Amino acid sequence: MEALAEELQKKYLISIDIIPADLSKTEDVTQVETKLAGSQELDLLINNAGFGAASCFYTGEPKSHFAMLQVHVTASVRLARSVLPGMVGSQVWPDY
Repeated sequence: MEALAEELQKKYLISIDIIPADLSKTEDVTQVETKLAGSQELDLLINNAGFGAASCFYTGEPKSHFAMLQVHVTASVRLARSVLPGMVGSQVWPDY
């Protein structure tokens, strides 16, 4: 990841932070949320984490399926929500 970050930074003159985290773990999601929350410099969040459970849903270990949901749904929503205030800035949004 470091080599790719370095290559992209040189090529596009951008800043990249690498945040190693296991998004199936609540404490790691919280760590990333804290790092990203309120950033005024973040223009784009690529929520690209994911994996597939290697077992059948019916007969497999439920733990792996719950971890997959944590990464695909919960972590994605939490991280997107954490960066929104900085992305929308002072824009006024309706309160639905």
